[in-house]
Amino acid sequence: MARTQDVIVKKLPELLQNLPDQGFLQLDLTEEQKECFEKMRESNFLLSQALEAKFTGQDGIFEQVLENQGIDPLKREAIRKIIKEYEILWEIIQLAEPYLKKFYSETAALLYQELQDQSSSLNRFRYRILSKMLKEKYKFLSPEDLFIAIVKEEQYRIFMDSLGLNNTEFSVNKIREILTSFKICIFPGKNEILSPYKYKARVDKVVDYVKINQLNYGWKEMIFFVCFHYLECLQNPYSSDGDAICNSDFEELSD
Repeated sequence: MARTQDVIVKKLPELLQNLPDQGFLQLDLTEEQKECFEKMRESNFLLSQALEAKFTGQDGIFEQVLENQGIDPLKREAIRKIIKEYEILWEIIQLAEPYLKKFYSETAALLYQELQDQSSSLNRFRYRILSKMLKEKYKFLSPEDLFIAIVKEEQYRIFMDSLGLNNTEFSVNKIREILTSFKICIFPGKNEILSPYKYKARVDKVVDYVKINQLNYGWKEMIFFVCFHYLECLQNPYSSDGDAICNSDFEELSD
């Protein structure tokens, strides 16, 4: 809990208060786009205050302050849902970051070379969405570093959407649903074991979201990809020549 307190209560609010980055104002923005910038800054400031209030036991008081200020109930509900999204994302990252690090140290370069063969439509599709990220250097020293990078990516994407420069379907409810599905699929709790049918349905939701919203993956999408990669290895632990390929990876990271 102390680790979550430090990241969610201290680092995340401080980061959000400075997003979108002031550098955007150096661009030739229209007045309408500048207004989008200011509105997003104001929303992120409220979100940062709500995060601090929730984890210091002041959320009830803060809710009353928002109500007294005339903040729309729908906006207050959106803030609560975004906070939950960040909580789930942080939990996933703490669990998944070792797998992502291992993938980049052992597999990413090999997969990139494999995808140079453009003879199949599957390889062409995977190359389009993966090639940029497969060439990235894994520069994160901790789950916290990865979390901060993903928050920045998401905020950049949302701001680009508000300027009409992206073609994505952003929805707080949809993002929270996808993160919850992903967490249950990859790291199920004792009461969350799914039947094969329900498991496939949740996996399909994650895959569909990524296909619809991303022509190029970011770090959050790479977490999805890498965990499914290792999960597939776990379900099919032997290559065609009978050599075990992935069980040792999971055993090592699960110790």
